[in-house]
Amino acid sequence: AYIKNGRTLLPVRAVSEALGCEVGWDDATKTVTINGTAKIVIGSTQMILPDGSKYTLDVPAEITNGRTFIPLRALCEQVLGKKVFWDDRGLIVLSDRNMTFDEKEVVALNDYMLYVRPSGADIASLYQQSPLNGAHPRLILNQQDFDKMVYDYNTNPIQKGWGDEMIAGAEYYLKQPHEKYVLSAEGQLLTVSRKVKSKVLTLSIAYKLTNNPAYLQYLKDELVTVGNFDNWNHEAHFLDPAEMLFAFAIAYDWNYHSFTAEERKFLEETMYNQCLKWGHKAMYGQCDYPNFFVTATSNWNPVCNGSLAMAAIALFEVYPEVAADIIEKNIKSMEYVLAEFFPDGAWYEGLTYWNYLMEFFSYTIATFDNVFGTDFNLTKAAGFDKTANYYLSSDGMTGDNNYHDTSSPSHLTSAYLFFLANKLNQPGLAQINLYKLDRYGTGNYMRPSSTDYNKYTAIAGYMLFYDVAIPPATSINYPLDSYYRDTELVNMRSSWTTDEGVFASIHSGKNLVNHAHLDNGTFVVDIGGQRFAGDIGAEDYAAEGYFTSSVKRYHYYRARPEGHNCYVINPDETYGQELNAGDEFIAFETKARGTYAITSQKNSYA
Repeated sequence: AYIKNGRTLLPVRAVSEALGCEVGWDDATKTVTINGTAKIVIGSTQMILPDGSKYTLDVPAEITNGRTFIPLRALCEQVLGKKVFWDDRGLIVLSDRNMTFDEKEVVALNDYMLYVRPSGADIASLYQQSPLNGAHPRLILNQQDFDKMVYDYNTNPIQKGWGDEMIAGAEYYLKQPHEKYVLSAEGQLLTVSRKVKSKVLTLSIAYKLTNNPAYLQYLKDELVTVGNFDNWNHEAHFLDPAEMLFAFAIAYDWNYHSFTAEERKFLEETMYNQCLKWGHKAMYGQCDYPNFFVTATSNWNPVCNGSLAMAAIALFEVYPEVAADIIEKNIKSMEYVLAEFFPDGAWYEGLTYWNYLMEFFSYTIATFDNVFGTDFNLTKAAGFDKTANYYLSSDGMTGDNNYHDTSSPSHLTSAYLFFLANKLNQPGLAQINLYKLDRYGTGNYMRPSSTDYNKYTAIAGYMLFYDVAIPPATSINYPLDSYYRDTELVNMRSSWTTDEGVFASIHSGKNLVNHAHLDNGTFVVDIGGQRFAGDIGAEDYAAEGYFTSSVKRYHYYRARPEGHNCYVINPDETYGQELNAGDEFIAFETKARGTYAITSQKNSYA
């Protein structure tokens, strides 16, 4: 099935024969018959129904890939006598009576039909058949891919620039002390995990580019130091051990042949005892620490599940049964978060968290493709094919619309746009990413709040996913204006190729979601290279109660309407907007000369 001119077209023979009907074909007249009575002529909008009456199709019958297609309802209701239930996700239910489903039932049906849900035994079988069975590296890239990266570094100026920054980063890290067990004010080890992740990516890539033994030795010493921590904070904040596990899995896999057997054993046992076994217990609820990441619809899901899956793949020979079971559970768990991309690909937590979740999702899917030869249809989630457009279109003339807990505005580029360009067969994403990189630099680490470890992590991603065969864009043909439902965001611009034009972005949506502010109706405006209406961005995450109490969170200025470009009505100690409110755009129209959008605020200010 596919959609044309707003109508879903179905293959006549496949559907009719599945329902017990006989289908005939007259090549001379290009006519399809069903049960000898209904007739459909290719290229015509007229159809003869079983009772001999005529019926006008919304779009003409056509042949695609040797098969005849006509509109869904015309075939099923007028010819086959079936009732049709249709959902925008692409779910179609044919039945003998009218069927209705609530949202939860629709999601369950859609996911059951869409996703491949392998058992642990299936995973083990796929691994046994994989050309990477027993081989390292296999996470994200294989040896052939790394050989190409080194070749591209020596022959392509873009990869050369990034590779040189990786080497500079490795030199920088050689002068830094090894990480210590230091919890943040929020009781988290996350900053330490991210520093280790950055060191692993930077030193590993630099080592592959140069074979400098100093990089490998520093990396080994870092892994021993951090591996000997008493714990990785799994009981308090599972993102901490998840990101640390990712770092150790990458180090182990990419440098496998540079470790001794004793060093590998240390890493294997460390990964299992510090995180993998705790993640496995969490999947069965056999834990007394938070395990909500298993069914989370937030960024936590791909970060935790992706890290566990990649470590399980790296350690498949060492813990085969546990690894297969973990991967089975991870694949099923990721369905929860993918539902949030429906209908138009926007991410409700904001742009910072789009990039964060896409980092781990991209690495995980690349690994699945690499090892298993499939992503189990995870990237076929409804709306996912549009998600890069959401990210790109939210970037204006001076920076992005940093609504919710997005930090200070910056121009949006991302390594994971390169991944999406390849995975979704949308090379234009890579081209516009290259255009923006040339214009603005290497993206997210340029935010004023970013640090060196974020910078090197970002550059590593560019090197891993950049395809040198795709040339930079000579022009940009993406729509100037876009509306993203459910997240409720409208982006409007006068041009993609100048910073002197006009950009306006308006956000509405739901208040009480992860990382939300009470900012329904807020907007940013750029004119002539200046931001005239902006957003001050996220509050300090260590602020008291910011993540533990709505009462406290929404009394911080940055999270309240006063801290945004919103209506402020009789401000007092109350929240300023209804906490459980959600508002939608009631109008959006884009024209060659003039675009407008109207959002209702009646629920937010009820």
